Amino acid sequence: MATQRRIDRARFVIEVAQAIVAEIGADRVGIRISPAHNIQDVWEKDDAETRTSYGALIAGLAQLGLAYLRVLQADPAGDLIQDLRRALGGTFIVNSGFSKMTTRDEAITAVDESIADLIAVGRPAIANPDLVTRWEQGAEENEVDHASVYGPDEREYTDYPFLQG
Repeated sequence: MATQRRIDRARFVIEVAQAIVAEIGADRVGIRISPAHNIQDVWEKDDAETRTSYGALIAGLAQLGLAYLRVLQADPAGDLIQDLRRALGGTFIVNSGFSKMTTRDEAITAVDESIADLIAVGRPAIANPDLVTRWEQGAEENEVDHASVYGPDEREYTDYPFLQG
């Protein structure tokens, strides 16, 4: 019964994605999933059910030719995530999660080792308005002021310093 509910959830997401694709085109639609990420009281600890759920989801989404699939997972190189990547056959973006920030070296390794096509980063991009330049040059990054991230105003979103020189 639980497995059928998970497949039904996948079908719901697929049908919503199909409707959106029909309206605006697949090249303008991306989806983010977080399989077995186990945060905020969402627990996917049964590996077989998780694999069944996300396998059904990706099988349906793969047919749509979406712009991308973004996966939030602490171990993007793991078997589950890489199986999903192969099944998708499209642009695959990973983010390793909330518990630690993705470093430049981790991002380069993930792309070089074909773990992902692209890497999503949040906090490093917030703290470094010129993150691409810093990563290209191997320059030091600004420290993130965690107290201001997702705060009530623009503070720290607009005043981190750019790389000088």
